[in-house]
Amino acid sequence: PAAVNWRGLGGLPLSAAGGATPKVYCGLGAPDLAEILSHLRRRLPSSPLYAVGWSMGGCILVRHMAEAGEGCELRAAMAVSPALDVSAVQRYWQGTPVGRLYGLAIGFKLWLYFLSHRRE
Repeated sequence: PAAVNWRGLGGLPLSAAGGATPKVYCGLGAPDLAEILSHLRRRLPSSPLYAVGWSMGGCILVRHMAEAGEGCELRAAMAVSPALDVSAVQRYWQGTPVGRLYGLAIGFKLWLYFLSHRRE
């Protein structure tokens, strides 16, 4: 088994191994996932690869599969609760009191996230 710890989360730096350009974790992480899968394929050439992505990880997984098409390294995958239409989710949450409160909480956490990586 393998698990992905995305750049900048869990105390990790924003730079990838090898000193790649700092990049924040977001739904555009499909290239990082492709690199991870390629690495696993090189290390385990005869093993089938499966993936599960939850929430934003599910968005990244679905995007990777769409971009990779027939060349996708995965035998099977499951995306749990991905926001496939992020704009629609944002409109929904902005229209509810709970959603606005949630947005403030997420915004505060994002601010702390950026402050913790301001020197990278």
